[in-house]
This record gives sequence, C-alpha cells and structure tokens, in this order.
Amino acid sequence: RPNPVFKRGCRAEGAMKSEKALSLLGDTLYISGDVSFDSAAGLIRQLDKLPLNDVRRLDCNGIAHSDSAAVGLLLYLQRRAIPLQGVNPPLQGLLNLYDVTGFFPALQSE
Repeated sequence: RPNPVFKRGCRAEGAMKSEKALSLLGDTLYISGDVSFDSAAGLIRQLDKLPLNDVRRLDCNGIAHSDSAAVGLLLYLQRRAIPLQGVNPPLQGLLNLYDVTGFFPALQSE
C-alpha cells in the first residue's frame, strides 16, 4: 500500500486546480493557485520582476496545490527577507515534513 504522506503534492481541502497567481497588495505578497514543479520556475521569474523591497509579509493561504517546489519557493523568498505569514494546513504539513519550519520565525509562534 502506498504511504499517503508521500503522495504527489498536497491540495488544500476543497480546492480545485487553479492557475498560479502573485498579487502585491500594499506591503503583502499573496501567492495563490498551484505551486509545483510545473509552476515554480515561472513564479520565481515573475517575483524577480516585482518591486519586493517594500514587502513586509508573505501570505500563502491561497495556495491550492503544493509540492516540494513550493517549499523551495518559500525558502527562496525567506532568503530575500520576506517573512512568511499565512500558511494553509497542507503547505504547513510539507514544511513540517521537510523540517524547515525553523527557517520561518513567524511560524514558530503559530
């Protein structure tokens, strides 16, 4: 029997497959849709074009589907000193699985 922890990616409960989206509203960067191997490189290219100097928080509650590429994307943003706030349970599960929550100080208090 396959181990359910190692299924291919995680989808937020009730989420339908959706397009990736980045939104910069005020000082918050929102990521929504699917963040996977298929979309992560394109998201990084889009991020590199955005004015991220004034971003104070990252909200990932809108991510519908994620896999380990989403974890890599979040670590990429963390290196740019954009604090992660707002994570849905499937993405939190991946962060726990890969034991990287220590890289995101805001998650330590949640």
